Amino acid sequence: MKEVPNILLIDDSPVNQMLCSRIFSQRGWNFHGLKLGNKALRVLEDSEFDLLILDLELPDLEGIDLARQVRDNLDSEKLPIIALSGIYQDHVQKELHRMAIKDYLIKPLDYDNLVGIVTNYLQ
Repeated sequence: MKEVPNILLIDDSPVNQMLCSRIFSQRGWNFHGLKLGNKALRVLEDSEFDLLILDLELPDLEGIDLARQVRDNLDSEKLPIIALSGIYQDHVQKELHRMAIKDYLIKPLDYDNLVGIVTNYLQ
């Protein structure tokens, strides 16, 4: 892992974008925020990230489909992904586990919990 980790948040919530930007930047982590899944695919093809935080309910693309594309097309089995959702769904969690996505957080986010999980991935 690089000295300064690069974190990509794909979430259409301006509040989550703003707070994650502030919280992650305060810890010295590079933060990149996107609101649309299709743009994220292009960015992920062109840039290297240490962690992806992905909302499963995006305006242009289902987050679960985006996660599947990231795993299948970008050869990113080692890229840790944290999934976010407004509602818990058991079948979604099972699908995430099949894609080696272990963390599935429910909104509204507990930012202290998120930072703890992110810190564990970045160590």
